[in-house]
Amino acid sequence: MLKRLILTAMLGFSSATLMTACSTAFIDSERDANVRISKGATFAWGEPDTSKPAEHFADFDNPQMRSRLEGSIDNFLLSKGLQRTAADKADFILTYHIGFKSSFSDAARIAAPTMVPTMRCNANRCWQTMTWGNYGSPIETKEEHEYREGALIIDLRQSRTGILAYRGIYSDTLGDVSKVTDQRIAEVVAKTLKDAVR
Repeated sequence: MLKRLILTAMLGFSSATLMTACSTAFIDSERDANVRISKGATFAWGEPDTSKPAEHFADFDNPQMRSRLEGSIDNFLLSKGLQRTAADKADFILTYHIGFKSSFSDAARIAAPTMVPTMRCNANRCWQTMTWGNYGSPIETKEEHEYREGALIIDLRQSRTGILAYRGIYSDTLGDVSKVTDQRIAEVVAKTLKDAVR
């Protein structure tokens, strides 16, 4: 179920970006209107996501990156007035899931030679036209680019009932991992949880 949700988030992201590698993030959320997450509420971390990352995503999915992400989620919720406590005393249980996939995009490129003026004559008159010259008509080539996408899902469940109170979804293309600073992680978390606490 969760893998299907991550895939759905990525498909929504791919549709929103029209299959281009240069894209903006896809952000979505859902909440239970009957469960309010307000300042002063308590939360605790639930069971960690134990899924193993694919080898070619190990630069983004590793213990160090997860620790930075968890710290950022903690800091955001604390800054919004929530309080961290033990799981048996918490109002909400917090979990997150991350998923990755490789995608391809096709880019068409037309190599158009410069048109040149050409003088043509027959028995009665001469006229000037534009032709493709010695190199012929334009040639279209297609280039296939591989890029990677990642999705983050953050859930807050009401501890007493198990109801999903809030789910934030964030997906985007993955760039250079060296540019993923703590500030960038905090921005992603803030966008994913922006409507969680009211």
